[in-house]
Amino acid sequence: MKFDHSFKHHDCSQSLISYVEDRMQKLLKFEIKPSNAHVTYSSQRHHCHVEIHLMGGEGMFKAHGAKDDWYASVDHAVQKLESQMKKKKSLLKSHRHPEKSKRGQLELLNSQLEMDHSRLDEISAHKKVS
Repeated sequence: MKFDHSFKHHDCSQSLISYVEDRMQKLLKFEIKPSNAHVTYSSQRHHCHVEIHLMGGEGMFKAHGAKDDWYASVDHAVQKLESQMKKKKSLLKSHRHPEKSKRGQLELLNSQLEMDHSRLDEISAHKKVS
């Protein structure tokens, strides 16, 4: 995953950058492989804002976290991204029209092949009896 970090109204912090990249590794388990991540850090009044945009093959995900602490903001944004990606993965797995998904097409083909194979067994059994 390629990261792009932008700081607005705040100095660059290497420890914060490494923390974000470690937390984002948690999202790789969803098999939705985002290729680019753009992270924007900004501070407004007493809040620390973290905005994360993930762009990949499965679409675009974005989340915003605003807390009193930078690390809490990052955790909040990553938690939002995790829920979005979990929802996307469940939608891909349980497709509304299963015959249109790859998994559904394989299951349909498998059931047709089993049905054809059972017919051949019936025909061969009928020929043996005759």
